[in-house]
Amino acid sequence: MKQEVISAKLTDRQAKLVKEVIENFKERNKKTKISGPKFGKIADAILMSLKIDENHYIDFIKTMLGNDINILFTKNTNPKTKKIVEEFEEKRKEAEIRKKLRKAEENRSVDKPVVDQQQNTDKLITIKQVEKLVELGKYQEVLRISKSINCIPKVVTFASESIGEAARNLIEELRFDGLSNKNKINDAITKLVLVAADKSLRVTNDISILKEAGQAAIELAASNYETVDELIKICNNNALHHSVTIESAVKFAELVFADPDYYKDELDIAVRSLSVRWMNIAFDVARRDMNEEELEKYEQLIDHIENKR
Repeated sequence: MKQEVISAKLTDRQAKLVKEVIENFKERNKKTKISGPKFGKIADAILMSLKIDENHYIDFIKTMLGNDINILFTKNTNPKTKKIVEEFEEKRKEAEIRKKLRKAEENRSVDKPVVDQQQNTDKLITIKQVEKLVELGKYQEVLRISKSINCIPKVVTFASESIGEAARNLIEELRFDGLSNKNKINDAITKLVLVAADKSLRVTNDISILKEAGQAAIELAASNYETVDELIKICNNNALHHSVTIESAVKFAELVFADPDYYKDELDIAVRSLSVRWMNIAFDVARRDMNEEELEKYEQLIDHIENKR
């Protein structure tokens, strides 16, 4: 299997951290093949390089970035690496800006005199204020404004057209939080599932928003061995879009059957609790969009559960 080269510039503290990151990544991804790492020193900087199989190299880069480890670009670096780093950093900046805005907004609300709060009626809401809500990912408030009979028509129209963007900003912020901080991953998964199950978003006539929230929850659940069982909960949630249900099942099967001994507990949980009846209902709808490999993994999971019951 082809291997990709990843290089990084580290401080002394990061040199210790990166070893833990590598070991944790290998623990979560039993099939990954990592050669190295090799370390060298130039002035005060420590240089590290390693090779990793192409199936895991993108996820590993994101894991490194989430731990604030700087990726170096060399002649051996895959051109895709720079694009991955740039996209990640752009999303990081967007998430940080939204957090600062959210904090400032919360502080402003606390400090604001009661009389001002009473005067802040819907008829005074401006497009600029809605834009701020969209940037903060407060899609529920944007949705409420879009239905308000007290707002001026152009504000209502703008809010109606901005619900999807606000929801996507929240999804991306939660996704980034979960990937970059393992202490926030469970909370991020829970909130993403709530977004994915939010029927009020259907007013946008864009079902892809619900799918994106579900897919982000699946990505986070699969990114850490401690949260793999969250994929089972996603499978059993009949408030989610059928495709999300099946994608979660396929991802679960991909992980656990790669190393069934390691994931024995998770497989036992699936055998006991996964709703095959609901899964098959979802599968009948989602199967037309699945490729051959996904179909095989889904059938492998269902066969295993039925044989063990």
